[in-house]
Amino acid sequence: MTGMPRSVRLTRHEAVQRIRIVDEAVSHWREDALACGVSPDALDFMAKAFEGERRARATDLYDSSPTTIDLAAGGPAGLPGEVWVHPHTRRGRFVEEHFRRRAQ
Repeated sequence: MTGMPRSVRLTRHEAVQRIRIVDEAVSHWREDALACGVSPDALDFMAKAFEGERRARATDLYDSSPTTIDLAAGGPAGLPGEVWVHPHTRRGRFVEEHFRRRAQ
């Protein structure tokens, strides 16, 4: 990456792509840990970081319908004064879902 990011917010597509990259990177964690000399007994302790409900949620994103990612119950929540804009077309071009500041 070069330069400063223009925003820390991601569209759903960008977020899913990044989650997939991380999911793939940690998918062989047990084999990697054993190869680095971690004892088999320590794997159960480490499993809390790599397996479970959150891993299942990340894996489920592969086949999800194109809805917002609900990381917090209730859907996306922006900063005060912001609204969620659903995907739409503007002047014939597709616009990803995003947050927008309300007009004052």
